[in-house]
Amino acid sequence: MPATPSVQDPRRPLSARIRAIGWWPVFVVALAWVAVGIIPCAPIEGDDLAISVGAHGLVEYGTTELAYRYDAQPGSYALIAAGRLAGLQTHRAFCLLTAISFVAFVLLSAAFVAHATRLAFPLCGLVMLLFQEVWTSSYFANSNMPSAALIAASLFVASRGTGRATNALASKYSSHAPVAGLGGLQ
Repeated sequence: MPATPSVQDPRRPLSARIRAIGWWPVFVVALAWVAVGIIPCAPIEGDDLAISVGAHGLVEYGTTELAYRYDAQPGSYALIAAGRLAGLQTHRAFCLLTAISFVAFVLLSAAFVAHATRLAFPLCGLVMLLFQEVWTSSYFANSNMPSAALIAASLFVASRGTGRATNALASKYSSHAPVAGLGGLQ
């Protein structure tokens, strides 16, 4: 039986080579397109400013008295403070945390859905991007994106195995989501 020609094989028809590449170019362009709104990092809501001020107070004065709903999202404050200690301005650290969390959420969610449905990963990523809430939430600093990324990570880890270690790790990720920000949604 002859070997299947590779994607780059010139003997393979152009349509077959395009199908082999699949949805990747479309997914990459769509992800870049929706991510454009992340820049510039600008305060849009009062919550993002209040959290930024609280994180600044945590780093500069060692107190949470200036913090907005600290009890519901101490993990977000800790991550923003870490960015501040790395030399970033407080609000920029918060925006960067939100942007990184957005990318992690889309990639991990797409991987989970691809694993669960056996569909192509980039196609699942495109479907994730069809929901405007997924990417518009990354256009302003918020603690929901880190929480969503942790929940997606727990689903991704839980879908990969059934052992005790996998379940414990997934439980650990999902238990940190409320600490990152979703804890105030009771």
